[in-house]
Amino acid sequence: MNGAVLSRQGPQLEIFLVLLMFGSGCAALVYEIVWFQLLELIIGSTAVSLVVLLSVFMGGTCLGSMFAMAFAKRVGSVLRLYAALELAIAICGTTILMVLPHISGALIRFGGSHLAARGALAAACLFPPTICMGAELPTIAHCLRDSDHRAAWISYCYAGSLAGGVFGCLLAGFYLLRVFDVNISTWTAVAINCTVSLSAFVVGYRALPAANTPVVHANEAAKAASLAEVPIYAAIALSGAVALSAEIVWTRTLSLAFAATVYVFAMVAAAFLLGLALGSISAGILIRAHSVSPLRVAETADPTASAWRTALVVI
Repeated sequence: MNGAVLSRQGPQLEIFLVLLMFGSGCAALVYEIVWFQLLELIIGSTAVSLVVLLSVFMGGTCLGSMFAMAFAKRVGSVLRLYAALELAIAICGTTILMVLPHISGALIRFGGSHLAARGALAAACLFPPTICMGAELPTIAHCLRDSDHRAAWISYCYAGSLAGGVFGCLLAGFYLLRVFDVNISTWTAVAINCTVSLSAFVVGYRALPAANTPVVHANEAAKAASLAEVPIYAAIALSGAVALSAEIVWTRTLSLAFAATVYVFAMVAAAFLLGLALGSISAGILIRAHSVSPLRVAETADPTASAWRTALVVI
């Protein structure tokens, strides 16, 4: 069954999707800051806890991005799928809050107090919500498949998610965790998830089914072009690896000057995401300023190719 799309109502739909992504990004980074605080209690205030968090976060979002399109094609409304993802993240966030602090004690009772065991079990707890987070942008991209300036609006949605992430970093790191605790911080993120989920479900409930929307399949020339783009994907992946390595190094360097606190991680993450958001907005403006050829649009309509591109960008 093809996913349903909303009837064209000008730019209102696109702006609504950007706002959804802002809320999702805000909640996701509140979770990340809280999980960093919890991992410091389980693994210790070392670079290992930061590496475990970022590795699981990026790995989970990559997997979610790769397999999101397979689910988007089987639902009646793409926005309902988005609402379900948000609700799943809220449930996972609540479960992690209850389970993660007890991991160290449980491992010690069962004789598995090694650092690797604690890290592996913590990673297993964090994978489910991060997979759902990674599936959100491809789901939104599928909802925009009939939009004018589709590529530009995807950039704006990505920028909205990053901007929400900046706000979430500052909110969690410098207010929620400072004034309250991990419980209030987590429940704040859960409330944001539920609000976004309800909004997406209500709008998705009014979505009109796509009327026999044709599916564009890549021909042999397009497949050859995709193979020729493999070096580009590799370059993007290498760029992401260097960027995340730099984030870890910057966090550890600033920790030497300002002590190893959650404030340092929140500050570095906020600056990192702010730069990505500005770059994504700039890319969207440049894309809208230049016309996109029909062949390029047809090529990006291939769900598998779009999922791989999104996965590599998320990395």
